Amino acid sequence: MVFLDKLCIAQHDEELKSKGILGLPTFLLKSKKLLVLWTPRYCSRLWCALEMATFMKDPKYHDSIEIVPLKTTIILAAEGLAWSIMSVGYNMMESAIAAQAEQEAQPNHTENVITVVTLMMLFGTAIVPVVFYVGLGLIAEVEELPRQLAEFRVQDCQCFCCTNNHKHPNTGEELPCDRELVFRSLKGWYPQPEQDHLDFFNSTVRSNLAPRVAAGTAGGVLPARYTLYMVGACNLPFLSRLFPAWAGHVHNGIVGYKLVALVLRSSMSWMIVGLAAVGTTRVSMHLFRLGNYLSRVCLKSRLCWVALLTPLSFQVATLLWTPYEVVKVMTPKDSMLPVMPFLAALAVVVYLLAFPGLTQKGAAS
Repeated sequence: MVFLDKLCIAQHDEELKSKGILGLPTFLLKSKKLLVLWTPRYCSRLWCALEMATFMKDPKYHDSIEIVPLKTTIILAAEGLAWSIMSVGYNMMESAIAAQAEQEAQPNHTENVITVVTLMMLFGTAIVPVVFYVGLGLIAEVEELPRQLAEFRVQDCQCFCCTNNHKHPNTGEELPCDRELVFRSLKGWYPQPEQDHLDFFNSTVRSNLAPRVAAGTAGGVLPARYTLYMVGACNLPFLSRLFPAWAGHVHNGIVGYKLVALVLRSSMSWMIVGLAAVGTTRVSMHLFRLGNYLSRVCLKSRLCWVALLTPLSFQVATLLWTPYEVVKVMTPKDSMLPVMPFLAALAVVVYLLAFPGLTQKGAAS
């Protein structure tokens, strides 16, 4: 079950809305996880600070706070669209080349590889620069998050009542002070005889939440599991192409080692696109950061950095995918040799997913 404050708190009735707002801590205390869809204004809003305070008053819930920049969805959608089109194009070309190879006594493997690479580059040239333009525009905002948390002061947070001098801007009605209510709650949750309760809450956010958020965003603006979700959504439908082929092998009496080799090769051909997508997406996150840093210290044109960094993304995809494709087309259909470049690509992708901080340091340097 999900509690989404904007939908679960009445917006049509002020009295019900007030009761819902006052009941926020109760809803939060019954929740197992706090997912913050962060915007630059989040840390400056008093009721948002109360959300954090409710979860952070118990140390066992500190790890249950996840902060995801709201505009991450734009990058996720752009990357998803790009790789969906790339996956469709790749699978269509694979089917066409396979059909052509069956009709030719001696298919031209080199020509087939060049054809696939060229067409994939054309697809990428039309899509990937758009992704980079969006990514470079959003990364600066995302990098603001760790700094905001590291400098957090609940005393500086804004609320509707204080901003409007405790009078409703439309009706002129006197408004109760939300700040007093929130600060009173914090005093009960963070009692410290030797330190002001507000300062103690500030230090809790800075020392416990800020470092985790900084570490979590080290790999880029797109969390690893969302990368996997995106790639799975793009590539999973094409798994259905393999089942008829496998059934055909069995129907034709192919068994034993040859059947295993054919099934494994077709499975790797399906998975290599996903590996290239995951690896390229993860590296792109670091290229976004690199472009943002360079745009601050030297050339400020975003379009220039898109033009300079996009080819690096192409090279990553090519390095992950091409070795497998070359070995596959240059070896007999029942050869296991393509396993080697496939495992190499898999190792690179696992590294990028498991150690984002290390690749981040490399990008920053």
